[in-house]
Amino acid sequence: MKLSFEFNRGECVAFIGINGVGKSTTIKMLTGILHPSSGYIDVLGRIPWKDRHILVGYQIGKAFGQRTQM
Repeated sequence: MKLSFEFNRGECVAFIGINGVGKSTTIKMLTGILHPSSGYIDVLGRIPWKDRHILVGYQIGKAFGQRTQM
């Protein structure tokens, strides 16, 4: 499966969806926390898990946790 998307400067983006579709995994790969077992990830010409300290780590924020039940 190929996944491709673009963000413009200043945009705020959220990944939403049902459990198990890969939201957290995608964000962890974009930030370099995980690296792909096949294929590649390119963020602004850099490989996140190799160049995490240079580019990606401080530009992409993430928040994980449980929602409070209403």
